[in-house]
Amino acid sequence: DAVHLQVGDNAINLQECVFDDADTCHIPDEALFHAQSAFFVSIVIVQWADVIACRTRRLSIYHQGMRNTVLNIGLLEETVLA
Repeated sequence: DAVHLQVGDNAINLQECVFDDADTCHIPDEALFHAQSAFFVSIVIVQWADVIACRTRRLSIYHQGMRNTVLNIGLLEETVLA
């Protein structure tokens, strides 16, 4: 049972969502959850890059190293929480 809409000169056919068909249908709440999760993980990754960039302004990360245990624990905790 399709719903037909006429908007100006354009005809739009809306079909009923069948949850077994993954190609043409999605669950809006699940899509929102995935989008929010991806956004949160991207923020965490940018924070990693910011910490490493701020800590190594003059020396390379290979020359300076990552010997700050508080920073390393903070990065680990942030990763686990994400």
